[in-house]
Amino acid sequence: MKKKLFIILSIVIGVLVILTLIYFLVLKPYFESKKDLTYGKYRESFVLSENRNLESFVNDDTNAVVVFWATWCSHCVEEAEDLNNFITSNLGRKIIVVSHDYTKEDLEEYLKEKGYNWFVILDTDKTIREKLDPGSKGIPSSYLVNKDMNILNFHKGKLNLEQFINFSNGVEI
Repeated sequence: MKKKLFIILSIVIGVLVILTLIYFLVLKPYFESKKDLTYGKYRESFVLSENRNLESFVNDDTNAVVVFWATWCSHCVEEAEDLNNFITSNLGRKIIVVSHDYTKEDLEEYLKEKGYNWFVILDTDKTIREKLDPGSKGIPSSYLVNKDMNILNFHKGKLNLEQFINFSNGVEI
């Protein structure tokens, strides 16, 4: 009787160990790779400098707010707290900051110092802005775009939290 109980208990423990290994080695990495970091609920502060293809991040049926910004721009820095509040209060919304900063290190240091949880594409040579809206200049500038990269709304200049909310809902500012 003790031998049967030992065998059954060993089998149950073995199955649990195998299921745990499957979860941590296969299932968890698979589901984590499916998270879209442009949504606030899935990320910590994240700066990309390699992939500057905005279209690859605006690729579903959800409209995206794209903000062109830099730490060296005084109006951008003035807008930063409201932008951060907008991002943190809209975790289910796709919000992408495109930075015109000079280095990834300076940008990451600023985000860390401020405690901002932003998805940022570093675009030092401003190719993303030129592709989205040729000839457009000046930051901060905000765009609401759909999956086909059509501009649904545009605002040049800083926004406060209420304006960010209205802008993201298609209201012209």
